[in-house]
Amino acid sequence: MQNIFVLKLGSSTVLHGAQIYNQISALVEQGSKVIIVAGGAEAIHKTYDNLGLPEKYLTLRHGNTVRYTPGKDMSIIKSAYNSIIIPKIEDELSQRGISVFSQIAGKSQLTWGKLGKPLLANKNGRNIVIRDSLYGKFAGCDVKQISMILNAFSVVLLTPPIFEKSVNDYINIDADMLAANLAIECNAAHLRFVTSTPGLLYNVNDVDSGIPDLYIKELTDTSFIKGKMKQKLRAVKRVMKHGRCDVAITGVHSLEHKTWVWNYHQADYYEQLFTNIVTIPSVSFDEHVLANYLNDLKMANITSNIDSAGNIVLKKGSGHKKLLLLGHIDTVRNFWQVKIEAGSLKGRGAVDAKAPFATFLSVLNKVKVPSDCQLIVIGAVEEESSSSKGAYQVRDNYEKMPVIIGEPSGIEKLTLGYNGLLKLKLNCHMVQGHSAGKGAISSIDALIDYSNKIREIMANYDPKGLSSIQDISHSKSDNQTELLLNFRVSRYVKSGYVEAIKKKKDKNISLEVLRDTPASTSKRSNQLANAFVSGFKVVQKMIPEYIVKTGTSDMNTLATQWTVPMVAYGPGDSTLDHTLQEEVPFADYHLGIQTLQEAIQTYLGKVTDNDK
Repeated sequence: MQNIFVLKLGSSTVLHGAQIYNQISALVEQGSKVIIVAGGAEAIHKTYDNLGLPEKYLTLRHGNTVRYTPGKDMSIIKSAYNSIIIPKIEDELSQRGISVFSQIAGKSQLTWGKLGKPLLANKNGRNIVIRDSLYGKFAGCDVKQISMILNAFSVVLLTPPIFEKSVNDYINIDADMLAANLAIECNAAHLRFVTSTPGLLYNVNDVDSGIPDLYIKELTDTSFIKGKMKQKLRAVKRVMKHGRCDVAITGVHSLEHKTWVWNYHQADYYEQLFTNIVTIPSVSFDEHVLANYLNDLKMANITSNIDSAGNIVLKKGSGHKKLLLLGHIDTVRNFWQVKIEAGSLKGRGAVDAKAPFATFLSVLNKVKVPSDCQLIVIGAVEEESSSSKGAYQVRDNYEKMPVIIGEPSGIEKLTLGYNGLLKLKLNCHMVQGHSAGKGAISSIDALIDYSNKIREIMANYDPKGLSSIQDISHSKSDNQTELLLNFRVSRYVKSGYVEAIKKKKDKNISLEVLRDTPASTSKRSNQLANAFVSGFKVVQKMIPEYIVKTGTSDMNTLATQWTVPMVAYGPGDSTLDHTLQEEVPFADYHLGIQTLQEAIQTYLGKVTDNDK
């Protein structure tokens, strides 16, 4: 599960930030699972005040002020969370129909920590040692249990304190650090520190002095970071060092205004754009964060919006002669921390297909669009899933126009077509005999045997096609097995293969066609392909190598109804697609930008109404 959003809410946001609960509701509606870590300073103050007791703080030897929690005060801290913070959040979310699991994080040892060393404090000018303060640091959490809870609830709400096994008691922990560590341990995609200011400010007294981007590895002067923001910076540094998620400090009491936090600061604008796009995780069905980031970009003479499918749409020019650059912003699962090494950008999606999409955005920013033309860039969603929701949205709701598909072809190649895709879901449910009985077979045996017969049928219709079992799951309790079977259908396939497969009946097995998209190829003589020849000659001093790929892209989806010129282009080695070694050299990225820009400039200068 990787569409996890971790939100750290300060107590002021919890108690006074009505907007944040609507935003949490929106995250849930978009398919995110949300972990809320709530602070409690305001509630703790109120609880002490109601008891007529003074809050306890210590001034440490280096000058920082921290809460002092001796053992007898731990019940007050827990009461503040249990009676004020947790009920407030539960009530707000329940009003919005959101299921929430909530508790103090240390309960049932869901999280645990390590007791801190004795504190060196200063009292009345004298240094003293405090040995009874129940404070410490995060040591671990039950990730399996948290995952199970997230499967059952939309929101998991956790608060300090956590549990300390060695002393068999609760210890206090900073809520920012708890959120950072939970984001790391639970492999969250997104982490937000929600504050009472509009992100991080250069001047705490000037709300207009917001910092849009903070680059951790280049941050040497932190004098402008004051008060509680210092602790947030510590938490941010930890998650940026060990985590994989994107990170931002947001406010006021909302997710709207933010300071994005990045590891890398590139001198080149287009390299920074590419790096940021890869840094923001966007697994299929969790593209909305990246789409919103792109929608907020300010590029001269470019308009943008997010369409009803969730695609990011950017346009330049207003003429009637249109060219579409269609990429996709989703990736497959299992992302990892983005790195720049030896002149290459490494990270999930760097190759498939964020390098081609970043190339599209760069060219959109650079190219001069004639007055009678319009250049459109779309970052589609769910391309890596069977739904292809973004491409279907474009096919069925946008005007037909010539298309460049953003997929990694390698900078020296131009893709003219793709194999098709047939995806089948097979389900077998049968009574299993004793494994020692004569002729006894399991549902797994039956399903694999059936899938091999399907493969034989397809081989007769498509000798050049490819097939693979994508996934298999089995339930022992009812001897039920489900299998996903993929076929990469070549352009040489004979018609009627789906009907032939459906005729292969088995009383114990059901078959569902999840997707049946035919192969697609374009002619190299169309004006769009010819424009690329010009671009290759000018920039790379060569003719492109024309290829037809065995995979499938959004070109296939559009081609079922659009009879327009189509090609695919983009930097990146496609053999690295979906692997754990995705990387793109920046030199290739820049050469791809130059080649594409030259090709598009040539095409827009020559396109006529007959070429639409």
